[in-house]
Amino acid sequence: MVTSEGHLLTAYHVVEGASQVVASFEAEPEKFIPAQLLGWDKEADLAVLQLSEQNVYPYVLLAEQGYRPSLGEEVGVLGYPMGEELGREISYTKGTVSSLREIEGMQLIQTDAVATHGSSGAPVFRKDWRVVGVVHGGVKQEIASGLNFAVSIQEVYRRFCTSVQEVRLYQSQQIKPSPTQKPKGRRSK
Repeated sequence: MVTSEGHLLTAYHVVEGASQVVASFEAEPEKFIPAQLLGWDKEADLAVLQLSEQNVYPYVLLAEQGYRPSLGEEVGVLGYPMGEELGREISYTKGTVSSLREIEGMQLIQTDAVATHGSSGAPVFRKDWRVVGVVHGGVKQEIASGLNFAVSIQEVYRRFCTSVQEVRLYQSQQIKPSPTQKPKGRRSK
């Protein structure tokens, strides 16, 4: 959750092709809240959702525009490893930034923080709990262990904000994807 109004960031592949998107909170795991897909970028594997229930939600702050983590910097991942197989309890793992990569024009953060199946779309935090990335995926364990990737939060700014004013809105947590930004990919129905 990145705003008190119920805006969420996740990986696009988590919601791609979904006929319905819902979210739940750990405090009430049996309560599912419908969410609307507001914008996405399939290439960057990012999606912005908004919960349909009007409410004031707890949220986390995004790292500032231009922030670039340092090699060796401690980061953490909140996620649901193995999805439903291990239950609905959230897990926190910590690790370090192993590399900063640019692949096909997209900024990625490589980390050794554990991010298994079920962690896609999870936030990657720095020590002050600001979000620096969104878990994108990893390399299969049988190929190499400890290679997990997150899309840099800078890609959110670059792909969903078209003006300095919109960047300030993101940073003040009043996130609204630009109406002039044409989403890439197809909308879930």
